[in-house]
Amino acid sequence: QVKDFLGLKGAVPADFFEKLETLWAVRHTLNPSALLIGLGTLLALVVVRARYPRWPALLIAVVAASGWAWLWELPVETIGTRFGGIPTSLPAPALPDLSWSRIVAVFPSALTIAFLVGIESLLSAVAADTIAGSRHRSNAEIVAQGVANIASPLFGGLPATGVIARTGTNITAGGKTPVAGVLHALFVLLFMVLLAPLASYLALPCLAA
Repeated sequence: QVKDFLGLKGAVPADFFEKLETLWAVRHTLNPSALLIGLGTLLALVVVRARYPRWPALLIAVVAASGWAWLWELPVETIGTRFGGIPTSLPAPALPDLSWSRIVAVFPSALTIAFLVGIESLLSAVAADTIAGSRHRSNAEIVAQGVANIASPLFGGLPATGVIARTGTNITAGGKTPVAGVLHALFVLLFMVLLAPLASYLALPCLAA
Protein backbone atom coordinates (compact mmCIF):
# COMPACT_ATOMS: atom_id res chain seq x y z
CA GLN A 1 0.00 0.00 0.00
CA VAL A 2 3.05 2.29 0.24
CA LYS A 3 2.75 3.47 -3.37
CA ASP A 4 -0.83 4.70 -2.99
CA PHE A 5 -0.27 6.03 0.53
CA LEU A 6 2.55 8.26 -0.72
CA GLY A 7 1.01 8.91 -4.13
CA LEU A 8 4.08 7.59 -5.97
CA LYS A 9 4.05 7.29 -9.77
CA GLY A 10 5.24 4.43 -11.94
CA ALA A 11 4.73 0.70 -12.38
CA VAL A 12 5.66 -1.43 -9.37
CA PRO A 13 6.67 -5.12 -9.78
CA ALA A 14 5.09 -7.86 -7.69
CA ASP A 15 8.28 -9.33 -6.16
CA PHE A 16 9.03 -7.91 -2.72
CA PHE A 17 12.68 -6.86 -3.07
CA GLU A 18 12.21 -5.53 -6.61
CA LYS A 19 9.18 -3.61 -5.34
CA LEU A 20 11.28 -1.99 -2.59
CA GLU A 21 13.94 -0.99 -5.11
CA THR A 22 11.33 0.50 -7.45
CA LEU A 23 9.58 2.42 -4.68
CA TRP A 24 12.92 3.90 -3.59
CA ALA A 25 13.77 4.81 -7.19
CA VAL A 26 10.48 6.75 -7.64
CA ARG A 27 10.59 8.43 -4.23
CA HIS A 28 10.95 11.81 -5.94
CA THR A 29 7.37 11.49 -7.26
CA LEU A 30 5.92 11.66 -3.74
CA ASN A 31 2.55 13.45 -3.71
CA PRO A 32 2.14 15.66 -0.59
CA SER A 33 -1.64 15.71 -1.03
CA ALA A 34 -1.83 11.90 -1.06
CA LEU A 35 0.38 11.70 2.03
CA LEU A 36 -1.80 14.28 3.80
CA ILE A 37 -4.99 12.37 2.97
CA GLY A 38 -3.44 9.05 4.07
CA LEU A 39 -2.23 10.47 7.39
CA GLY A 40 -5.59 12.15 7.96
CA THR A 41 -7.36 8.84 7.39
CA LEU A 42 -5.09 7.06 9.89
CA LEU A 43 -5.68 9.82 12.46
CA ALA A 44 -9.44 9.61 11.99
CA LEU A 45 -9.31 5.82 12.40
CA VAL A 46 -7.44 6.09 15.69
CA VAL A 47 -9.67 8.86 17.09
CA VAL A 48 -12.99 7.26 16.14
CA ARG A 49 -11.97 3.82 17.44
CA ALA A 50 -10.74 5.31 20.71
CA ARG A 51 -13.72 7.57 21.42
CA TYR A 52 -16.55 5.70 19.69
CA PRO A 53 -15.53 2.00 19.55
CA ARG A 54 -18.94 0.82 18.27
CA TRP A 55 -18.95 3.19 15.31
CA PRO A 56 -17.71 1.95 11.88
CA ALA A 57 -14.39 3.78 12.09
CA LEU A 58 -13.03 2.58 8.74
CA LEU A 59 -16.14 3.64 6.83
CA ILE A 60 -16.26 7.04 8.52
CA ALA A 61 -12.55 7.74 7.99
CA VAL A 62 -12.46 6.67 4.33
CA VAL A 63 -15.65 8.53 3.36
CA ALA A 64 -14.66 11.70 5.25
CA ALA A 65 -11.13 11.82 3.84
CA SER A 66 -12.32 11.04 0.29
CA GLY A 67 -14.97 13.75 0.61
CA TRP A 68 -12.28 16.20 1.73
CA ALA A 69 -10.11 15.30 -1.26
CA TRP A 70 -13.07 15.76 -3.62
CA LEU A 71 -14.22 19.03 -2.03
CA TRP A 72 -10.80 20.64 -2.30
CA GLU A 73 -10.05 18.98 -5.66
CA LEU A 74 -6.78 17.56 -4.38
CA PRO A 75 -4.58 15.86 -7.01
CA VAL A 76 -4.90 12.30 -5.67
CA GLU A 77 -5.86 9.13 -7.49
CA THR A 78 -9.30 7.62 -6.90
CA ILE A 79 -10.95 4.33 -7.79
CA GLY A 80 -12.50 6.11 -10.77
CA THR A 81 -9.27 7.59 -12.13
CA ARG A 82 -7.29 4.35 -11.63
CA PHE A 83 -9.83 1.66 -12.54
CA GLY A 84 -12.68 3.50 -14.23
CA GLY A 85 -15.23 2.79 -11.49
CA ILE A 86 -17.05 -0.24 -10.08
CA PRO A 87 -19.66 -2.33 -11.98
CA THR A 88 -23.26 -1.57 -10.99
CA SER A 89 -24.70 -5.01 -11.75
CA LEU A 90 -23.84 -8.69 -11.58
CA PRO A 91 -22.69 -10.38 -14.79
CA ALA A 92 -25.01 -12.90 -16.40
CA PRO A 93 -24.43 -16.45 -15.09
CA ALA A 94 -22.39 -18.67 -17.40
CA LEU A 95 -20.89 -22.14 -17.11
CA PRO A 96 -17.08 -22.29 -17.11
CA ASP A 97 -15.05 -24.54 -19.37
CA LEU A 98 -15.93 -28.06 -18.18
CA SER A 99 -13.88 -29.99 -20.72
CA TRP A 100 -12.06 -33.07 -19.46
CA SER A 101 -8.63 -31.50 -20.07
CA ARG A 102 -9.56 -28.44 -18.01
CA ILE A 103 -10.96 -30.58 -15.18
CA VAL A 104 -7.75 -32.63 -15.05
CA ALA A 105 -5.66 -29.44 -15.07
CA VAL A 106 -7.47 -27.67 -12.21
CA PHE A 107 -8.49 -30.65 -10.06
CA PRO A 108 -5.39 -30.63 -7.77
CA SER A 109 -5.72 -26.87 -7.20
CA ALA A 110 -9.47 -27.24 -6.61
CA LEU A 111 -8.83 -29.82 -3.88
CA THR A 112 -6.26 -27.55 -2.22
CA ILE A 113 -8.58 -24.54 -2.31
CA ALA A 114 -11.53 -26.58 -1.01
CA PHE A 115 -9.40 -27.85 1.89
CA LEU A 116 -8.16 -24.36 2.78
CA VAL A 117 -11.66 -22.87 2.51
CA GLY A 118 -13.02 -25.56 4.82
CA ILE A 119 -10.28 -25.10 7.41
CA GLU A 120 -10.58 -21.31 7.37
CA SER A 121 -14.37 -21.47 7.72
CA LEU A 122 -14.23 -23.88 10.64
CA LEU A 123 -11.55 -21.79 12.35
CA SER A 124 -13.80 -18.76 11.94
CA ALA A 125 -16.73 -20.70 13.39
CA VAL A 126 -14.67 -21.83 16.40
CA ALA A 127 -13.52 -18.25 16.99
CA ALA A 128 -17.13 -17.07 16.80
CA ASP A 129 -18.13 -19.71 19.36
CA THR A 130 -15.42 -18.45 21.70
CA ILE A 131 -16.57 -14.84 21.37
CA ALA A 132 -20.33 -15.41 21.45
CA GLY A 133 -20.53 -18.53 23.63
CA SER A 134 -22.38 -20.38 20.87
CA ARG A 135 -21.88 -23.77 19.21
CA HIS A 136 -21.62 -24.05 15.44
CA ARG A 137 -22.62 -26.98 13.22
CA SER A 138 -19.57 -28.04 11.25
CA ASN A 139 -21.45 -30.04 8.59
CA ALA A 140 -23.88 -27.20 7.90
CA GLU A 141 -20.96 -24.77 7.62
CA ILE A 142 -19.06 -26.89 5.10
CA VAL A 143 -22.12 -27.73 3.00
CA ALA A 144 -23.12 -24.05 2.86
CA GLN A 145 -19.60 -23.07 1.80
CA GLY A 146 -19.70 -25.73 -0.89
CA VAL A 147 -23.00 -24.47 -2.30
CA ALA A 148 -21.73 -20.87 -2.25
CA ASN A 149 -18.51 -21.82 -4.03
CA ILE A 150 -20.42 -23.72 -6.73
CA ALA A 151 -22.67 -20.71 -7.36
CA SER A 152 -20.01 -17.98 -7.15
CA PRO A 153 -18.00 -18.95 -10.28
CA LEU A 154 -21.19 -18.89 -12.36
CA PHE A 155 -21.13 -15.09 -11.92
CA GLY A 156 -17.36 -14.73 -12.30
CA GLY A 157 -16.77 -14.82 -8.53
CA LEU A 158 -13.88 -16.20 -6.50
CA PRO A 159 -13.97 -18.90 -3.80
CA ALA A 160 -15.54 -17.61 -0.56
CA THR A 161 -14.71 -18.55 2.99
CA GLY A 162 -15.72 -17.61 6.50
CA VAL A 163 -13.51 -14.79 7.78
CA ILE A 164 -12.66 -14.33 11.45
CA ALA A 165 -12.37 -10.53 11.24
CA ARG A 166 -15.77 -10.03 9.59
CA THR A 167 -17.45 -12.59 11.84
CA GLY A 168 -15.98 -10.95 14.94
CA THR A 169 -17.18 -7.55 13.72
CA ASN A 170 -20.70 -8.91 13.26
CA ILE A 171 -20.74 -10.35 16.77
CA THR A 172 -19.32 -7.16 18.29
CA ALA A 173 -22.04 -5.16 16.52
CA GLY A 174 -24.72 -7.37 18.09
CA GLY A 175 -25.28 -10.06 15.46
CA LYS A 176 -26.42 -13.33 17.04
CA THR A 177 -27.81 -15.42 14.15
CA PRO A 178 -26.90 -16.26 10.53
CA VAL A 179 -29.26 -13.45 9.49
CA ALA A 180 -26.36 -11.05 10.18
CA GLY A 181 -24.32 -12.67 7.42
CA VAL A 182 -27.29 -12.65 5.03
CA LEU A 183 -27.89 -8.94 5.67
CA HIS A 184 -24.18 -8.27 5.14
CA ALA A 185 -24.37 -9.85 1.69
CA LEU A 186 -27.55 -7.93 0.84
CA PHE A 187 -26.00 -4.62 1.91
CA VAL A 188 -22.92 -5.29 -0.23
CA LEU A 189 -25.21 -6.02 -3.21
CA LEU A 190 -27.25 -2.85 -2.59
CA PHE A 191 -24.09 -0.76 -2.28
CA MET A 192 -22.84 -2.17 -5.58
CA VAL A 193 -26.14 -1.55 -7.40
CA LEU A 194 -27.04 1.83 -5.91
CA LEU A 195 -23.81 3.44 -4.70
CA ALA A 196 -21.15 2.16 -7.12
CA PRO A 197 -20.92 5.57 -8.90
CA LEU A 198 -20.07 7.22 -5.57
CA ALA A 199 -17.37 4.61 -4.90
CA SER A 200 -15.47 6.02 -7.88
CA TYR A 201 -14.67 9.05 -5.71
CA LEU A 202 -12.95 7.01 -2.98
CA ALA A 203 -9.34 8.19 -2.77
CA LEU A 204 -6.70 5.48 -3.00
CA PRO A 205 -4.55 6.96 -0.18
CA CYS A 206 -7.56 6.47 2.13
CA LEU A 207 -7.85 2.80 1.16
CA ALA A 208 -4.09 2.40 1.55
CA ALA A 209 -4.34 3.80 5.07
